[in-house]
Amino acid sequence: MLDSLTPNIEARVDNWGVDETKTIKMEIALKNPDKYGAKNITLEIHGALSYNAKIPEIVGESEVPIQVVSEVRDPNSIINIDIVYEGPGGNITTKSYQFDINIKGYELSKAEGTEKCALCRGKIFKDTDMVTCAKCGATYHLQCAKRVGKCRICGTVFLLE
Repeated sequence: MLDSLTPNIEARVDNWGVDETKTIKMEIALKNPDKYGAKNITLEIHGALSYNAKIPEIVGESEVPIQVVSEVRDPNSIINIDIVYEGPGGNITTKSYQFDINIKGYELSKAEGTEKCALCRGKIFKDTDMVTCAKCGATYHLQCAKRVGKCRICGTVFLLE
């Protein structure tokens, strides 16, 4: 009977940000919407960053916030989260999630010719390399974005190569 009582642990990324030292800080919420508790939970994050955590227990119908601080390994990669946990009957469950978060902080594209640079306020001419902030949408000449290193509107760090 206990083997059929399997909790359904869910993962959610709430807030995240990258600073000038390429350190990512993010909040991950592990939620157990079921009435059955889970124990011996292992959280493993890989891809864009590397992080491991052990959580002793998540009781039924509750949520556990986890603060993650890690160096960004690959700003062009997605975040993979694997959760392994034990249910009431001792059964082991593995769940995997992928989050495609723009860790590098920008999108690089060619300008249409109607954009203005948020730094120098100059026109970004058609087919010129342009950086768009992933968070607020502010646009920059590529050279201006490299010079400032982050969005002057919202503070998002640009991890430009």
